[in-house]
Amino acid sequence: GINAEYMGRHQHRMIRITKPTRPDKAHRMGYKTKQGYVVWRVRVRRAGRKRPVARGICYGKPKSAGVNHLKKKKKKKKKK
Repeated sequence: GINAEYMGRHQHRMIRITKPTRPDKAHRMGYKTKQGYVVWRVRVRRAGRKRPVARGICYGKPKSAGVNHLKKKKKKKKKK
């Protein structure tokens, strides 16, 4: 069969499923197997900040042309 990782990538970002994939954790979070409870599987982007530019086109020098691997800037002011 097709594995779950492949299905997760090729289905929609949000998909309603009939039962939780991890029942033990779902019960710990308050899920009950009864009418009225619905479960959704949601794909979450795991990355830093992506530059909001159209079609990935950044104008200017190559140094500032990055789109994906942006990190949060560290503050120069020292904490007390």
